[in-house]
Amino acid sequence: MDKAKIFPVIFIIIMLAAAVVCWHFWTENEKLTESNQRLQQMTRELQDEKAELEQRHRRAAEENRVLSQRMDSIRDQLANIERERDSLRDRYQRVVEERDRLTEQLSERPQPQQVRRTTPSPEHRDDDYWSDFIQEKAKLEVELEQFEQRMLDLQSEMAQLRKENRELSLNMDELKKERERLEQDLRTRERAFRIASMDLVAERQKRGEAVDEVHKLRRETTDLKRELVVTNERKSRVQTRLKDVLDERNTLQQKMVEAESILKEKSLTLGDLQTGLSRTLKEGRQVSAFDPGSVELPPIVVRPQTPGLRGLRGEVIAVNPHERFVVLDLGEDSGVRPGALLRVMRGEREIATVEVIETRQSISAADIKEVVGGFNISEGDIVIAR
Repeated sequence: MDKAKIFPVIFIIIMLAAAVVCWHFWTENEKLTESNQRLQQMTRELQDEKAELEQRHRRAAEENRVLSQRMDSIRDQLANIERERDSLRDRYQRVVEERDRLTEQLSERPQPQQVRRTTPSPEHRDDDYWSDFIQEKAKLEVELEQFEQRMLDLQSEMAQLRKENRELSLNMDELKKERERLEQDLRTRERAFRIASMDLVAERQKRGEAVDEVHKLRRETTDLKRELVVTNERKSRVQTRLKDVLDERNTLQQKMVEAESILKEKSLTLGDLQTGLSRTLKEGRQVSAFDPGSVELPPIVVRPQTPGLRGLRGEVIAVNPHERFVVLDLGEDSGVRPGALLRVMRGEREIATVEVIETRQSISAADIKEVVGGFNISEGDIVIAR
């Protein structure tokens, strides 16, 4: 797959993964929010019910306290009435015993004769005594009847109090049952409230963890976006650099083709020279520089260096040490012409001098004129104008 297509695909995958994760956490956050709202509503309802139950419990406790006080008062009244009843019974019993005793004494004594005497006699005094006794007895009987009536009234009142006591006991039992039911309900509500509070705390913790995770994912997404931007910038620089390298490669390939053509021409020229020399040597002819039939060398044209070469800079791209010539990456486009003398530099030191003998559009061939001892021209050496 092309590298230019990989980065967009990776970016799209990262964005889709981040979107899925964000959507997942958003839905979880919504669910937790709804659960939190429900738990808060339940908490408020439980608090209201708890307040109502506590109020009912307080009312029941107050009623229980009032009824307890009333029961204690009724018990005290009953105790007083029972003590008074016992006292009246004792007095009644003593009066009855005294009556029986007196009745027995009356029955045993003879009847007094009714004789008028001018002076009180002992019998007359006895009559007065018995008259007083009978009056006292009648009075005691009346008082006894009143006590008996009061006893009946007290018994009726006690029966009524017992009835009220039974009703109060029933009401107390009902109140106790209601109280126990309210306390049980209150404990249940408190347990539910405690569980709801624990669930609410757990939900809040989960929500906080989800929010932290969302923030973490957002930070990671931001970092990924930043890295993606940096990667895109690097990609752009790499693509630009790649384009420049491809252009340089194409230029170098073109220069290599031209250099190969020059080398082929030089090889052909040298081959023709060697063939001519060999044929001349076989024929036994003396080669003279002035013999028109001798080997024809290509004309060497020496042209004056043009002033436009100042500041010219190039590189050695090929070296033929046997034929003592080099190929340069400078050509007619750079203003180089045959006959131009150039210096070969390695660092800050001049190591050789070359002379351009043939030019093309972007490369040229040059003969090696001078080489500093201990140095050899190699590919990559810098060439500047002399």
